[in-house]
Amino acid sequence: MQIKILVIAAFGMLLLNYGTARADYIVASNFPASDADSNVTDGVGVISQIENYNNLAAGQSFTPTANGILTTVEAHIAGAVEVLMPSTPPPLEVSLFKAVNCTPTVLLGTLEEQPSDFRSWSVDVSHRYAIDFSQLQIPLIAGEQYFIAFQTPVGVPGFVEIWSPYLVGVKQSLSIPFPPPSLGSYASVAPNWNDWHTEPNYELLITVSAIPEPCCLHLFAACIFFGYATVGRRNKKALVRIN
Repeated sequence: MQIKILVIAAFGMLLLNYGTARADYIVASNFPASDADSNVTDGVGVISQIENYNNLAAGQSFTPTANGILTTVEAHIAGAVEVLMPSTPPPLEVSLFKAVNCTPTVLLGTLEEQPSDFRSWSVDVSHRYAIDFSQLQIPLIAGEQYFIAFQTPVGVPGFVEIWSPYLVGVKQSLSIPFPPPSLGSYASVAPNWNDWHTEPNYELLITVSAIPEPCCLHLFAACIFFGYATVGRRNKKALVRIN
């Protein structure tokens, strides 16, 4: 009887944790409180001989303030004006990397978003989107550096950067010299999709959210429950054989 009570209590703790600990919390953000529009952008996915871009990519490093499982990355994203696009846009790849010195190193996961997912750019990038990473179950560790990259698998020919198939909003300071970035690092760009370098004047606007990881107590509760269930099944089979 005592074992049954212990199992019921452990299972109840597990259900309580599952029901109450699923809310997202922010682990990194540089969005202003007013969520102001961004009229400054980084282009993504353009090939421009004039500006020497060969599939331009943009990214932002960040350091989580708490542990958790990554759920969403929010950003101001817009698609290009259709009349500026000489061909059908490729999908937008949003990738998470581990990072060292604001440079991506180990790829942790990539999501592919379609052009139809975003409204086209008109006057400014004011379209805030949440990219859902929850299906990938990527753990974030507080104090470690990560990098979110916005890229396309192939570049699209364009006259200048504004002809990019995608535009990502940035946070730019108007003061001189530029103040320290609120995320601890400035934005990065890769003119050829791969060779990243830091842009010391601005940040990409992002908000990174996560949910808590299961703690040891709840894992222990789960082990008790499933262990008891296994023993119960074995005992039931033994009684059947005896009878």
